[in-house]
Amino acid sequence: MKKIALHILFFIINFSSCNAHVNNNEIEEYSDASINYTLILSENKLQNIGLQSFQKAIQQAANEGFISRNTIKLDSVEFIIDSMYTQNKHNLLLYWTAYTKYFKTIIYLQNDDKINLKKENIAALGLLESIKNKNSDDYALLAILKGLSFLYTTGARAPFIANDIKKNIDRAIKINPGNIRAYYAQGNNDYYTPKAYGGGKIAEKSFIKAITLQNYNVDSSILPSWGKEESYEQLIKIYIEKENWKSAIKYFNEAIKMYPENYMISKLGVFLVGKS
Repeated sequence: MKKIALHILFFIINFSSCNAHVNNNEIEEYSDASINYTLILSENKLQNIGLQSFQKAIQQAANEGFISRNTIKLDSVEFIIDSMYTQNKHNLLLYWTAYTKYFKTIIYLQNDDKINLKKENIAALGLLESIKNKNSDDYALLAILKGLSFLYTTGARAPFIANDIKKNIDRAIKINPGNIRAYYAQGNNDYYTPKAYGGGKIAEKSFIKAITLQNYNVDSSILPSWGKEESYEQLIKIYIEKENWKSAIKYFNEAIKMYPENYMISKLGVFLVGKS
């Protein structure tokens, strides 16, 4: 529990920004008659508030929230997404609302506001669980959100939650074996699981898998593309903790070259000064 509380704020503030093309598998997962309308509607709405995409809008609002220690910006973005959903009830909008609530949960954790933390996490879980035909990204985010529920769940429920998380990760990977976010969820679940309960066995492998996959969807204003940047940070932290300086430096150099403006990755460089 302590490890989750200490590390969750450290890994969550990273934002992905690679150049790649749209993954046809992901488009197919979201395809139906309403997707084109969602695209037009979302782009118009987001442009009205000076933002380019769902992901960027949410992440920028979250970043401001971490600094100001409030959810005001995230509340505004969530309101816009909710207004879209009233006009076009597409599952993708539920995903982005849940993703917004994910960051709100982290801010409430930052403020030690356990009441609102629980409230937002339960609401986010409810949104994703309400989706009948979940895709790989839905299951991946659902697994991460269920992991946060450990922060307010009693020990008796822990084994059931752990089992649900594993099932959701397995489903995410089965549906789309090329989904970075599925392996990011897998790695984080293992990393934050205490060794006494079987954790720490596959996190390194999962994060390496995530960073070697092609980063799809970054040119889309509506589809998720996060996960690779975050996986790099986690992988570097693992090697620093193991004092495997050679690997830590190798992946740090890769990451800082691709994400030179990432504050959290650059901050890890302090631990590597004088190491070889």
